[in-house]
Amino acid sequence: MALQWNAWPAITSESIESTATRSFERLWTATHRSACPEELSSLVSSVFVPWGGAAIDETPAWPSDIGDDHSPYEFSLALTPDAAELRLLVEAQGSTGEFESTREACLRLNSRLAERGADLQRFEQIRDLLLPNVRHARFSLWHAITLAPGRLRAKAYLNPQIQGAAQATQVTAAALRRLGIGASWSRIAAKIPSHYLSSDAVRYFALDLEKSATARVKVYVYLRDATAEALESIAAFGPKYVMGQVTEFCRAMIGPNRLYNVWPICVYIAFTEKNAKPSGITVQIPIRFYVPNDTIAHNRIRSYLKLRGIDSNTYDRALQAVARRPLSTKSGLHSYVSLRTGRGTPRVTVYFGVELYQRASLPSVRPIAVQADGGRRLRIRGC
Repeated sequence: MALQWNAWPAITSESIESTATRSFERLWTATHRSACPEELSSLVSSVFVPWGGAAIDETPAWPSDIGDDHSPYEFSLALTPDAAELRLLVEAQGSTGEFESTREACLRLNSRLAERGADLQRFEQIRDLLLPNVRHARFSLWHAITLAPGRLRAKAYLNPQIQGAAQATQVTAAALRRLGIGASWSRIAAKIPSHYLSSDAVRYFALDLEKSATARVKVYVYLRDATAEALESIAAFGPKYVMGQVTEFCRAMIGPNRLYNVWPICVYIAFTEKNAKPSGITVQIPIRFYVPNDTIAHNRIRSYLKLRGIDSNTYDRALQAVARRPLSTKSGLHSYVSLRTGRGTPRVTVYFGVELYQRASLPSVRPIAVQADGGRRLRIRGC
């Protein structure tokens, strides 16, 4: 299916805030076929205050790991047979482009979300572990927001490697203990072959910023040189897993490779309340590194959605809303594709790279570990 695309505006003609807000409004209209609610446009705009008001420069002041070109935000579209949901992931930016300034900007956004209803109780329980006062790190704090009417649904993403990659598993285990699910890490580690758990495997620790029985804690693990069999064994630890589901998904997105070694595959494990058994396991594929261009990514995703009984037309419209270059140019508009595993309603999420700094080229390197002292990384976010 051929899609139209929107011409990229002059690099200095828009700010990050106006670009993000307009992109969201286009996405909403394309996804829901209705005018975007003002409350949601206002919410998106507020996330970028005050740092997003300046004109987009040729290069970012702070090289965010969210985008391959260091764009500090991305949109995603979660699809089930019955619904479509838009989300925003963002790393607030400081005034100086230094880590400390960025960290303070992220904490200010944390406070603003609390004013809108986000609950920070669990965040404060683990803050000293996952947000200590260090001089440099890959990142300190990201936020994800579900873009739908009603109460605010937000998540905080913290960096378990912030005290050094070698400390990530210990920090993760300690944080889970404080949250009352200390047995969960040993359960996870027992299901992951030890040779996959390299020092930089545990990359993100996420919290739903709400007080409810369904509020989740999520641990993101990146597996180098994974196989479908290894991913199957981890997914089988989740509730009501259907054997073969992950293999089918990987083959649909990547092909029949037995070893997924171009870029690490992510598995994130979710827990709710004080239950050490996972409430869900999701496999995320960095599809941009497994296709030569976005046309092929589009065709693969579209075919898989049809296979799972999900309307691919909604995805087509959303992609058309965000595409500002021909899909055949290169890969990157599709950054990740994820599958929530299990027998429940299938959910596929597509993550869109915004390419604010699209003139930057992707490096052809494998990911490297964060410096042992938590120092500033020299690479983009590979995973």
